[in-house]
Amino acid sequence: MQIDLDPDALRSSMTMWRDSVDLKLPMLDEFKLHFMNRRQSILGNFVNTSNAWLMLLRSCKATDGGQNALAGIVSEVKDFHDWAQAELQALQTLGSQASLTDQVQGFLKKSKGGD
Repeated sequence: MQIDLDPDALRSSMTMWRDSVDLKLPMLDEFKLHFMNRRQSILGNFVNTSNAWLMLLRSCKATDGGQNALAGIVSEVKDFHDWAQAELQALQTLGSQASLTDQVQGFLKKSKGGD
């Protein structure tokens, strides 16, 4: 089977998705709230999508000497995946830190009240 890949379509999707979740695109405040409130799930979807793309692309072979171009788009998708994974990890770290801060503050309030 032979398929034609439009690497520009992949690049455009990755750029638009990244810019939208980073709030770099002009948008209504309602959309900004949507992206902020759902950042974790959106990033998780980006990780899953880029994993699927990588699995597919790594099983492809260029037929017309385009092996360097194929390697280039694989690298770009991998960069997108790594960015989404790092952003997701940063959110999870922030959540853990906030939870720990809440626990410490609760402990301090309890110990002040017990004096």
